[in-house]
Amino acid sequence: MCTFLKPAIAAIALWLVAFSAFGQAPDITYTTPNVYILGAEITPLSPSNIGGAVPATIYGETKIVAGTGQFGNVNGDAATAQFKLPYGISMDADGNTYIAESGGGIRMISTSGQVSSIATDALPGPPFNIPKLNNPRGVVKDKNGNLFVANYSNHNILKITPSGIITVFAGINQSGTADGPGNVANIINPNGIAIDKDDNLYVSDVNNAIRKISPSGYVYTLAGQPAAGTLDGLGPGAKFNKPAGLAVNKDGNIYVADQAGFVIRKITPNGQVTTIAGSGSFGTGDGNGAAANFQFPVGITVDPSDNLYVTDGGVGTVRRISPDGEVKTIAGGGPVGAESGVGANVHFSSPSGITIGPDGNLYVAEYGKNAIKRVIATGYTIDKALPAGLVFDPKTGIITGTPTVLWPATNYTVTAYNAAGSSKFILSIEVDEVAKPVLNSSSASGTIAACVGAASANYQTFMVAGTNLTNDAVVVAPANFEVSLTPVGGYSSTVTIPLVDLELPPDGDGIAVYVRSAATAPAGNLTGTVLLKSTGVTDVLVPVSGVVNQIMILEVSINQQILGCPGEQVILVALTPNPANNLNYQWYVNGSPQGANSVNFISSDVSSTDVITVTMTNTVDCTTSPSVTSAPASPMYIPLVTPVVSAEQQGLACPGQSVMFVANTHGTETANSVYRWEINNIDQHNNSKTFPAPVTITAGDKVTVTLTNISDCGPLSTTSAPISPAYIPVVFPVVTVEQPDLACPGQSVIFVANTHGTESVNSVYRWEVNNIDQHNGNKTFPAPATITAADKVTVTLTNTSDCGPLSATSSPISPEYTTPVVPPVVTVEQQGLACPGQSVMFVANTHGTEIANSAYRWEINNIDQHNNNKTFPAPVTITAADKVTVTLTNTSDCGPLSATSVSISPAYIPVVPPVVTVEQQGLACPGQSVMFVANTHGTEIANSAYRWEINNIDQHNNNKTFPAPATITAGDKVTVTLINTSDCGPLSAASSPISPSYNSPLTPIVTINPSSFYPACEGTVQTFIATSPNPGINPNYQWQLNHVNVGENSDSFKSNILKNGDVLTCTISSSGQCAIPGTSNEFFIQTKELPTVAFNGNVNIKKGESITLSPVLSNGIINYSWSPSVGLNNSTVSSPNASPTVTTSYTLIVTSAGGCQASASIKVNVLEQMLVPSAFTPNGDGVNDTWRIAGLAAYPNCTVNVFNRYGAGIFRSVGYSKDWNGSFNGYVLPSGTYYYVVDLKDGSKPLSGYVVLLK
Repeated sequence: MCTFLKPAIAAIALWLVAFSAFGQAPDITYTTPNVYILGAEITPLSPSNIGGAVPATIYGETKIVAGTGQFGNVNGDAATAQFKLPYGISMDADGNTYIAESGGGIRMISTSGQVSSIATDALPGPPFNIPKLNNPRGVVKDKNGNLFVANYSNHNILKITPSGIITVFAGINQSGTADGPGNVANIINPNGIAIDKDDNLYVSDVNNAIRKISPSGYVYTLAGQPAAGTLDGLGPGAKFNKPAGLAVNKDGNIYVADQAGFVIRKITPNGQVTTIAGSGSFGTGDGNGAAANFQFPVGITVDPSDNLYVTDGGVGTVRRISPDGEVKTIAGGGPVGAESGVGANVHFSSPSGITIGPDGNLYVAEYGKNAIKRVIATGYTIDKALPAGLVFDPKTGIITGTPTVLWPATNYTVTAYNAAGSSKFILSIEVDEVAKPVLNSSSASGTIAACVGAASANYQTFMVAGTNLTNDAVVVAPANFEVSLTPVGGYSSTVTIPLVDLELPPDGDGIAVYVRSAATAPAGNLTGTVLLKSTGVTDVLVPVSGVVNQIMILEVSINQQILGCPGEQVILVALTPNPANNLNYQWYVNGSPQGANSVNFISSDVSSTDVITVTMTNTVDCTTSPSVTSAPASPMYIPLVTPVVSAEQQGLACPGQSVMFVANTHGTETANSVYRWEINNIDQHNNSKTFPAPVTITAGDKVTVTLTNISDCGPLSTTSAPISPAYIPVVFPVVTVEQPDLACPGQSVIFVANTHGTESVNSVYRWEVNNIDQHNGNKTFPAPATITAADKVTVTLTNTSDCGPLSATSSPISPEYTTPVVPPVVTVEQQGLACPGQSVMFVANTHGTEIANSAYRWEINNIDQHNNNKTFPAPVTITAADKVTVTLTNTSDCGPLSATSVSISPAYIPVVPPVVTVEQQGLACPGQSVMFVANTHGTEIANSAYRWEINNIDQHNNNKTFPAPATITAGDKVTVTLINTSDCGPLSAASSPISPSYNSPLTPIVTINPSSFYPACEGTVQTFIATSPNPGINPNYQWQLNHVNVGENSDSFKSNILKNGDVLTCTISSSGQCAIPGTSNEFFIQTKELPTVAFNGNVNIKKGESITLSPVLSNGIINYSWSPSVGLNNSTVSSPNASPTVTTSYTLIVTSAGGCQASASIKVNVLEQMLVPSAFTPNGDGVNDTWRIAGLAAYPNCTVNVFNRYGAGIFRSVGYSKDWNGSFNGYVLPSGTYYYVVDLKDGSKPLSGYVVLLK
């Protein structure tokens, strides 16, 4: 089931068929003592097994079952799959294997041997809002199929559901020590992870703590503290040192591989920590408890019999720790390349995680090999070598052969292992020269249990055999026991086994002896030793045991533990005065069987009306009756009062007065009832039973009250139906003033009060004009004739009731009159301009005062033009001096009204006669363009046009300005014609001709002069000056060196790159009119030659040595100066001896006969003694985290290579500019020993050795 290669599938199927046989641990015995004759073949000594069958396998046999050994993520068949640094491993009950890869993946190997990747969404990369795998170290599965991953470098625990949903179960992706809910707790670099039968998780924290995480995700520290150590103690009083792998046994004890402490620890469920194996010293020796040593124990697992198995990563072995504390290496430690074999003949490369499969065998994550190995952990083992000639078969546990040496009586421990556990038996073997009388027996097996006052109906039995005896064998029962040679009958305190031919029948093969408790045995646990004796042999003692039980009276009653709230879980307990281990319970609800076989009945589906009983049965123990039923009981709950409430109004009120409301609870209120009043859903902050509503409340508002009864089961609330306040009926007056008919100005106006149906029998009216009482109490009001349209009339209506008088005043209105005659207003306006001599159109602007029968009279110079229209086309004979008026007459019932306009004169389109002359804008240089402009003397208009001519030839330029072409000369004539175009036709004027005017040209003279100290050394800054007697206005300077522009716009030029023979010139240009650039004659440069000095590279010396510094020099050098002078025998000679004690850079400055200098530098490297550390601790604590190699900086071309035990390269660097941090391809390597080679590339022999990586 857990062997992944396809040839093993058939064997797995066979295992499944035989699972029932392996469902219990073995229980083996051998006959003992055993005395054999030298040189005589022995009768095969076979184990007797009354427990689970033992597979015919070889304990400790190891082979690869998954992975090719290559780093990768290839899925598929287990034989061809690839893994990325497998670290943690676990199996589920079905035999599926889950692997946490430190390289960043979770893999599964199915029972059919297929490898697949799960949790691929958790790999690095977008989207970034999902959890990411980051160096996962462990993985386990709960009963619901969820996987939990110890995500080492992200400081959290990931949960992966069967559907593939990934969440952070605990930890906040930052280091810390805080306990609490998963979303606030800190977990530092979780490494190992284990799970118990109740789905509690246990996690090893690099902060030297063991954390427990409940199924709900609550994290707390079970044991340990930040300080490292191996101190035992309770909870935080204990210390760990980089705990790694974890395992939990069936009793809830947690076992810890304390990696850097080199010990194995045990934590009880209450947090008590003890050290069960390991001395705390780095080593490999086996032994018992503290006598054993470990090298970085990493993984750990436990079998059903509490045998522990540990991967020792430092030495590459698998170790077993038996329940009695014996540590033994069962596999590993073999030569590199031995990937399969038995025991110490196989090699492991950095084994890490380990787990036990349903088949009872071990599966190891081989970190350094990228593979999964299976170690057989079933079959038989024997603790020491047998006498020569005898052979132990590990598949069957049978001892055969012919002894060839004498051998003293020696005890041998044989252990049988299957998937359910193990069984151990100690047998004795002796080899003599001649046959001795021998009397031996097997161990007693079976069970003795009886009720007080009666012999047991069952028995224990053992086999007795004897050879070469001289007398019968006697079997003597211990006190309170009886023996017999048959399972039923014949029991007594002593029985005799008769001898036949010096042997006990049949033929010396043995006879069964049966042991039972006597009827006189007292109640309690019985123990004793059956004595076997015969003449001439040592007595044989066979331990037996049993139990005699008192007779119990079965009684049972039901007790409810606590009162809960209705609908909550109810816990009922079956109480009995005589509790026993063999009691069975059947619960009944209303006569129907319910619940599990448990002393507790837990249910959320029952109520106080249900009738519950429990029947308790004991068919095993001694009882007066096999079963009894309790009295009926019903669940009880905390009493609750369900609130009922309605809001009621106390009496009617007048509008605008406060209204009183009261909460009617209908008898459901309690002592701690709370009220909440609301108006239109707005809290009124009133917690009383009564509520005086504010006076602002209206009949349209809604009032509610909420009644809340507080109890231990939480608040129960109800809200009343909304009600609105009710008021005493009041008729609110509404009134407006209306004028039924129009009147003429100066006449009386009748007004009427319109009450819109709000008047009552006792309504009263008050009329006012401009707020003055008119003393009229009637509904109609004839206003006096003096009233005008500007006056304001109002009426007040007053209705009297029980709530007092209510009044309303109308809005004011003003009297309206028959439309009066509109007083005319009129002006004359001209519509558009006309040309002189054309007709002009006038219009009368009445300013809105004309009416339907308005009349018009037009006049020119007071002469009627007989035109009654609003518009008037004046005759063409009209002139700008004539005066035009119009009279507007409005006629109505009140008579005509007239108005005459102010007179206006006709306006015409203006016509401007053009005037133009030509002017030149500034002087130009000969050959340049000349700019001319037309001076219109203010006669141009918006659409003026221009025509420019030279010597009467049109230049096709219609602008006011004219850039004449550069070909124009002083003898040419320029004219312009100005044309003003309007609606009344074009008018033109031509200018007088003019000729262009010019300035005279200027060319500067330039001379170059060097500064003092000329000529200078090559490379020295030299300065040259350009002078001119006629530079012109704002001169510009352009220097050229060898005909290439150089320097700045300045009369001086500086440079330190001049060479002998270089040519220098300077050109001066001016911004003055018609200026021509002037260039100097060529100036030939002269310089002094520089000396040269150089070195042939830097040099190396060892500390305490000296070397002669020999520069390469040119001729003609007269002075030498070295700096610094420290370490030199003479700093003023060309080649001094140098013996610095530290690496030093020296600079030589030389001076030639011409006074010129040059310099060069050389570095003398003083090499330190090479020191390669033998170990470092890359655990992130800031101390010794990298492999720092002293003295390597002086060898920039050196190479550093590191290899694992398998010979694979895991680190390479050229120059070693960055220290190795103990990782490979970004992944953290496990603790262990690695091989290095350092080549300095200086011709010397490479350095090599071992470096230990500690964590």
